[in-house]
Amino acid sequence: MPNKEEFFLDISTKNEARFCFMIWDYFQCSEIFDIEVVESSILCSYERHALVFGNPNEEIIRRFTPIGETSISYDPDWFPIIEKYFTKFSLLDLSAGDKSHNTFLCMELKEDEFKAKENSISRKLTDDEYKFLSFRRRILFSQGLGGVGIVEGNKIVGRAFSPHVVQEKNYSFAIMRDVFVDPSCRNRGFGYDLSSKICEIIFDKGIEKCILWVEKNNLHAVKIYEKLGFKTKDKVRSNYCLRKKDIKS
Repeated sequence: MPNKEEFFLDISTKNEARFCFMIWDYFQCSEIFDIEVVESSILCSYERHALVFGNPNEEIIRRFTPIGETSISYDPDWFPIIEKYFTKFSLLDLSAGDKSHNTFLCMELKEDEFKAKENSISRKLTDDEYKFLSFRRRILFSQGLGGVGIVEGNKIVGRAFSPHVVQEKNYSFAIMRDVFVDPSCRNRGFGYDLSSKICEIIFDKGIEKCILWVEKNNLHAVKIYEKLGFKTKDKVRSNYCLRKKDIKS
């Protein structure tokens, strides 16, 4: 049996789209990255985020005792065990509507399958425009390949980021995230434009794949990504939740 790190690297290489965020954290934040393996199942976590994979295993969930609200990503057959130890389930992405959980499509795009939009109006934001981003989005913009925006007047009406880049042995990908268009500017093709521009930047850097997670119910976004050439490689269920205090580990 390989050690925990070897097991993680093997399973994540075979399931790159699902494990993309965990792969980035493994290489970038090893001091806060944790791996638990029980039989053929794995739980990997950093800060307040966790992903479980493999055959449902109560022991691996029983051992996991995060403090405070935590996001957990899993296959549906894990839920009965997770529900035994966690409570107060809520959505990561509100576009799921009134559902109790998110189902994310893990999508992937290779350069030779990229159908770029012509004449993009999205561009890198200037230093003066950057200051109009929220603090959280300034962080996203300052990491990895940064991001792009669409500016009208003194307002950023659309933005998209690629803060997570992994170019290591057996891995070459960047993650696209936080694509957003101001409600007053929707139905003008801005989401498509922003997404295409980020992919263009990724492939211009010699990175082999662009990966993203999108809520399954966000049909407009899914359609945009499929138009660009993205393919769904996996599906994962996710929730915010809290560890039950009355169950001892």
